[in-house]
Amino acid sequence: MKLPGVDVSGQFVTAMVLLTSTWGLSALWGARKQQPLAQPLTSIPMNIGEWSGVESPPLPQRFIDSLRATALLARTYHSGQRTLDLFLAYYGDQHEGESMHSPRHCLPGAGWEVLEHSTVGVPSERSSSAINKYVVQKGNERLIVLYWYQSRKRTTASEYAGKFWLVWDGITTGYTAGSIVRVTVSPQDFQQGLDFATSIIRQVQTCFGG
Repeated sequence: MKLPGVDVSGQFVTAMVLLTSTWGLSALWGARKQQPLAQPLTSIPMNIGEWSGVESPPLPQRFIDSLRATALLARTYHSGQRTLDLFLAYYGDQHEGESMHSPRHCLPGAGWEVLEHSTVGVPSERSSSAINKYVVQKGNERLIVLYWYQSRKRTTASEYAGKFWLVWDGITTGYTAGSIVRVTVSPQDFQQGLDFATSIIRQVQTCFGG
């Protein structure tokens, strides 16, 4: 029986994904293999389109310790008076305590209020992909945060889909490597930020060897 106002099918799918992920992750941790990058994250160009980048200040050690990533990249890119921030965390293999932290949880924890969440499409060589778009605000400052999960084979906006494919890849290949990529830009520069994100997806794919 379907309860009024309750999407049973949606809840069922979500529950199945979580159950499958829990079972799959516990089964594959012992068989996982470290997947090195074909090229380091630092090979991502400092100049991308109209944007010129500089390395961001070193991240606090407590932040690095909490992420437990294999490799990190943090840069600020400038174009005239405009700026955007790029953050990328790569995990050569993922297991309990060493998996990707979703900005969906981190942003409110850092004091940002989420005003809007949607997904936007970006083109890729094979097909279009969806990435997350968050409009956030802290005090008088408002930003757009674009982020996605990316592996050698795919790009996805969904945390649940990312976990499902993590399990699938671990079972079929023994590899659980993946990355989370975040681009932060001011609302008036959204389109330029989206174009930049499209370029970064291609660059990250090259780092994976794709």
